[in-house]
Amino acid sequence: GRTDWLFMDSYVWWTPYISIIMHAILIPTAAYGTYKLGFSKKSIWGIYFIIITLLPVTFYFTDPTINRNCVFFPCDLNFVHDKYQIVSSSIYMTEMYLLKVMIEWVFYGTVMYLLFILGIKTYEKNKNKNTVGTIS
Repeated sequence: GRTDWLFMDSYVWWTPYISIIMHAILIPTAAYGTYKLGFSKKSIWGIYFIIITLLPVTFYFTDPTINRNCVFFPCDLNFVHDKYQIVSSSIYMTEMYLLKVMIEWVFYGTVMYLLFILGIKTYEKNKNKNTVGTIS
């Protein structure tokens, strides 16, 4: 269900491949950029800003049956195959479900941010520990 729409709803054959390439490039590019430019501890506010703007915009301005960013129902469901389950649910396709998804994104974003900070601190601590007593 997560990527069915890419292959079924595309008007041109190369749309799914462009999307896959863009998503595959995103993580290594972000990692390289963070390595080269450094990491700002203020970045969590950018994460929160994206969450509180992207998800409501997706909810209010996209077709619910396509379920972009999984704001209408779980990504593993497909509106064509699981329509009865989606429509009969009292929470799917409601603002309460949007709020649930936003809270999850905030939680996971915060956890990833804290793990990244912990990783940086651990790396710096080990780096300093290894350089103590060496002659430069």
